[in-house]
Amino acid sequence: MAKIVSKNEKAEGADDLDVLYPKTSTISIKGEDVKFSEYGFYSGLVVRSAAKDFIQELSLALKCRESELPEMINAALENNARVVVECVALACGKTSQWVMSLDEDEGRSVDKAWWEICGPFFVRCATRSLH
Repeated sequence: MAKIVSKNEKAEGADDLDVLYPKTSTISIKGEDVKFSEYGFYSGLVVRSAAKDFIQELSLALKCRESELPEMINAALENNARVVVECVALACGKTSQWVMSLDEDEGRSVDKAWWEICGPFFVRCATRSLH
């Protein structure tokens, strides 16, 4: 049976998405709010499978000198641009075409938000492949 919930009382399950996707970031792009969420378990499996080469390049980057790290990460992003676009699209619930339509400034904002939320996922994957 439905229950009326006061404004001060949270409905049971109201924070389910926060539990499933605790790390999020919302930015405004093209006049709309775009929410980035970390990958869940199953979407993470799909991403790990699709992004094997990207993760391998990140793994190599983690072995380099700290001064070379930004250049190595940028090279990994560029060398795997197609899969990166798909990973970005998945994280923000947009299509790959939408991601590809962004101008330079919008793309940098999206890239920053995506890496802030999903970067740790890729670093964990890259670190695991070092062992």
